[in-house]
Amino acid sequence: MERSGLVPLSVFVLFAAFPAWGQLPKAQAEGRDCSNLVVNRSFSQTFGGFLNVPMYFASIGVPAPPAIGLVPNAGAGFITFLPEGKVSGQVTLAIGLLGLLPDLTFEPTSQYSLSWDTNKTPPACSGTITLNAPGEAPFHFRLLVSRNGQQIEMIHTDTGLIVGVTGYPVRTSGCSNQTIGGKYSSNAEGWGLAAPPFSFPPDQVLAGYFPFAFSGAMEFRPNVPPAGLPDAPAGSGSVVGWDTPSVNGIILPRTETGWYKVDPDCTGKLVLGDSLGNDFHLEMFIGKSGKALHLVNIDTATLPGLPAPVPAFILGTTLDRMDGNGGDR
Repeated sequence: MERSGLVPLSVFVLFAAFPAWGQLPKAQAEGRDCSNLVVNRSFSQTFGGFLNVPMYFASIGVPAPPAIGLVPNAGAGFITFLPEGKVSGQVTLAIGLLGLLPDLTFEPTSQYSLSWDTNKTPPACSGTITLNAPGEAPFHFRLLVSRNGQQIEMIHTDTGLIVGVTGYPVRTSGCSNQTIGGKYSSNAEGWGLAAPPFSFPPDQVLAGYFPFAFSGAMEFRPNVPPAGLPDAPAGSGSVVGWDTPSVNGIILPRTETGWYKVDPDCTGKLVLGDSLGNDFHLEMFIGKSGKALHLVNIDTATLPGLPAPVPAFILGTTLDRMDGNGGDR
């Protein structure tokens, strides 16, 4: 599949009421470097939003695909802040009608800078990031870091991108199925491809995708092998869950079963089958030492007239641990 020239997309949100954005000590000087809050740390994230295709492609001097305007997109991944202003990381991105970019990595030329801005109220550790990926044009972001370094917010500053993300500290080694054993709540919004059995009038879809949302719970069982699932690899744990989706306003309660497997680098795979007869494949990024799971759907579908498969679901979602276990935030 050809890559569409897109990388992780983010939006900046300032939570003035959040204690971590509190008053900066007077000893901190305007313009003083504050990269110590994030250096040698990784932050996991789930993001979602929209891409104005004609506007974005015009900004990079590339002809836009015909008859594609505003499309939804979503993804999940992590960013690692390295010494000397360097950045590494990985992301999987789903872009409506344009394609799925799995496991997109950042080149060593990616970089960031941070300094205290005391002209803002409250004062902020803020700066910029430039991310470079193989074969792609540079992408630029504004960055905000909480005063305790436990949260980052970003906005993509390239024309045509309208996407939001919040990042929290994440490990990138030492993970296993046991890391996420337990119960998690789920609550998310996304987009599904408007194709049979889900066909809706044109005025109820965006670029061929219908909106959906769901809320429910899921339990990961590392010591219970998945039963009756021939595609489950050796070493997998099992998953059970339930939720209530609203598919363009149609309420469809369901139950779910499946398997999952976590790799030592704190990424993993999740495969679910639901009681409505659907199967779903997702990539996982483990956040907050197992207190949160960042997921992105990687299912695709083929449409007439398009050269490559497109995402069947535009969905980035975060599951939050319900039983109080896991590391600190």
